[in-house]
Parts: sequence; C-alpha cells; structure tokens
Amino acid sequence: DDRDLAMAAEAYQKAVDLGDNASRISLGKILAADDSVPGNFDRARVLFEAAVANGDIRGGSRALGDLYRTAEAQNRRPAMAVAAYVRAAELGDPWAMIPLARMLAAGDGVPADFDAARAWLEKVVEAGEPSVGYTVLGSLFLRADEPNRDAAKAAEYFQKAVDIGNTDAMIELANLYAAGDGVPADFDRAKTLLDAAIAGGDVGAGSVALGDELADAVKKGLTPAGGKPPRVRADTFGYLQRCWPATSAVDAMEARGVGRHAAALAAEGSGGASVTIVRTSNAIDSYRSAFGRAELSAVARHARHMPEDFTDGRNNISGAFYDYCLPLVGDLPAFGKL
Repeated sequence: DDRDLAMAAEAYQKAVDLGDNASRISLGKILAADDSVPGNFDRARVLFEAAVANGDIRGGSRALGDLYRTAEAQNRRPAMAVAAYVRAAELGDPWAMIPLARMLAAGDGVPADFDAARAWLEKVVEAGEPSVGYTVLGSLFLRADEPNRDAAKAAEYFQKAVDIGNTDAMIELANLYAAGDGVPADFDRAKTLLDAAIAGGDVGAGSVALGDELADAVKKGLTPAGGKPPRVRADTFGYLQRCWPATSAVDAMEARGVGRHAAALAAEGSGGASVTIVRTSNAIDSYRSAFGRAELSAVARHARHMPEDFTDGRNNISGAFYDYCLPLVGDLPAFGKL
C-alpha cells in the first residue's frame, strides 16, 4: 500500500483550514478509521458536523451515520447513526439508505421494522442504484426472521441484480439453486452462475462458493442410502501446501534460521523489527541465503505483489518464477496421469 495517510491527513487539514467541505469529510474518515486513538472519534465528529453546518447535509450526515455505526464500542451510538442516515436518505442518498435499511431490519438502535427496511431499499433502486438495491433486497428477504423470510422473493430480486451483472447476486442465487431454497434445486444452474461471477471479476468469493458446491455434490453422490456421508471439503490454493507429502529441506532450514535470528535480535534488545531472508546465491545446486533485520515500519502493510516478470500471459508462470521457486521447494515427486 503506497498511500501515506499521515501526509494525506496533513494535506486535507490545510484544505479544511481554507474551508473546504469535501476535505472535512475526507479527513474525518481517516480519523474515524482508527477511532481507538484518543481524540480521533471526537475530531472526526466535529469535522462531519462542520460539513453539515457548511452546506453538505447529505454527505456530512452519511459520514456521521457511518461514524456512529462503525465506531468502537465505547463510541458506538446506533440510534444517532439511524438519525443521521435518515437525514441523508431523505435527501436522496442511496448509500445512506442501505445501512439505514440494514439497521432497521436488525433492530439496531431502533425497533426492528422489516417493512421500513424494504421501503428504503426500494428507494435505492429508484435512486439509480438497481444493481446493489436488488441485491440487498434479496439479502433482506433471504436472511429475515419468520414470518418475513421469503427465499422465492429473494431469488426474484437476486435474478434482477444478476441480469444487471452483479456478481454478489450471482453467488447468492447460485447458493439458492444448489440448496433448492426458494427455487428448484439445479446444480448446473448454480455452477453456471458461479462461473459467471468468477468471469465477472469476483474470483475469490466465486471460487470458494464453487468449491463448496462441488464438494457438496461429491458428498451427496458418495453417501449410501441410509449411510453416513463422507467428509468432503474444498480448499483454496492457499491451503494446498499443508497437504504436501514432503517438507522442503530448504524451507525447513530457513524457518529454523529465522527463529534463531529473531531470538538473537530479541536478546540484543532489538525490537520493532522483522527478520528478512536475503538470497546470496540463487542457483538450484548452490542456493544460499542469509538473515537480516528490517524495521517494521518498512515492511508492515506493504504487501509485495508477484512481479510482472514472473507471469507469462494471463494465467501462466514464466521461467523467472521457476528460477525463483525451484531452489525453495527442493526435489519434487514425479506425477503420472490416469
């Protein structure tokens, strides 16, 4: 993450000092994101209230609603969040209507009111946000308590959002088809929807849902009549290494080395740091590495993404990746094809 929130806050503060309303809200959001810091909650509240007082009633009120709804327990004020959302929603803000409806449905800060929640979500559609409006309407009917729960109605709303291309709705509707909840059970339809969600960009959630549906289908297919179902699960690629039959000798050696180096740093009183591994030789037959130290501020929250030269096209890996990876994994077993 290349953002520097401290520098952003400093720049916004200069604009706030000049009376800029948008900067009041932006700076307030930065402060509200970490309201555990003493004073941040009150500073954010004052900024949002100033935005309202200076004419941005809609944006400032929604920001106040978010602040009161998502704050830490000591600062959370759900009833005040609802009041703020109502002010913004009555001015036509669909992004205030959605959390308002969710709080009404849950009875968070106000008595539960399913019909009022539904009415606000219908207004989200009318306000020009049909994709998210229909999706949240579907969720409202699907997750409501009896007698308001209506899976068939939820499926209708999800389908409307699917027709607009909403990938969240595709996953929700696929789950209904897989379970036969509100619609006839249809595994092929569920799979088609999940494939569409993945193709539409929701690779993570779509792939997890597809794996769950396939695992459930396998479980049902292998369960004998009147018998106990087998244990079947689908895992994302992040878990595959846990199933690997042999531990990499290099990986094991480096793991122990990192631990030893960390202990040595701790014994020296060197805190606030992370151990690093630096390659000194990358050849497969003579791979070597050394351990170092990096300040946490230099590595925390700074994700290192896969370098572009490690990929070949959209889905394949390059020779550079093999050169990087092979010294780490060690000898690989040979696999056959059935």
